[in-house]
Amino acid sequence: MTTGKHEKITIIFNLECKLDIEGLQIGEEMVGRLIPTGGLDSVQALKIIIELMIQKGMRMQFFDGRKSILTSKFLKDAEKQKKWRHKVFADGLSFDFGQLTSLRHSFVLIEQLDSDLSTNWNDWVAPFLKEASFVQAWISDIEYDYWQNAKDPLEYKAVGRNHEHLPKKSNGLPPPLEQLEIDTSNNPGRWSHQIGYVEAIGSVMWLSKLFWERVGTDRLQQLLAADFIKTLDLQNDVVRLVMDDISFSECSSADVQNKLRKTLYG
Repeated sequence: MTTGKHEKITIIFNLECKLDIEGLQIGEEMVGRLIPTGGLDSVQALKIIIELMIQKGMRMQFFDGRKSILTSKFLKDAEKQKKWRHKVFADGLSFDFGQLTSLRHSFVLIEQLDSDLSTNWNDWVAPFLKEASFVQAWISDIEYDYWQNAKDPLEYKAVGRNHEHLPKKSNGLPPPLEQLEIDTSNNPGRWSHQIGYVEAIGSVMWLSKLFWERVGTDRLQQLLAADFIKTLDLQNDVVRLVMDDISFSECSSADVQNKLRKTLYG
């Protein structure tokens, strides 16, 4: 359970896809596209979230930024449309779902809207760990995560945040679109999407067999032998590791974060 931190939990799932051989026509060429065929879909994710809301005695209504919606109606509409792909809010939390077909994974994202909110992330992740498609999950500080991965200098300028001291590199686009962007490649709190998983770290993480299949089973052995982790549990083929009682932030040790990243990803 955490308080005083503006946190989020990101939960990643395997997404099975097939290539649509008919594809899409772009000019005179036919380009194939990937179609999801298996894994946790948005309606299943929504049902899990609603069940947790019921268990926790939360108000059974969502807000979509404009109006309130009874969860029963929201679920009914999602089942009818066979999708739920926009952020909604309830009792100080936001919920989102997305699919990255080209990278073959989907995600559930749950964020605190108030840093004073007490959130038991173990409760929220527990039912998702039972899903056969579960890959990984981690807790992160929302502001720290944002600035560790922000590349556009305009994002800094908009809030009066200095970026002159930060390393820069070309965005790789041809003129006149080329411009300098902030180089986040060495930031300890960076993340990057990979095929089937996300290269990310957190002060608390849950890692499944599917995760180790993607990063290498030898990584698990290195993790089990590590002496810098506070606690390490293995239950139902899911490793839960705890580096600290609070999420990584600007005050956290970069050395610890880099050591965890090297152990998990090399």
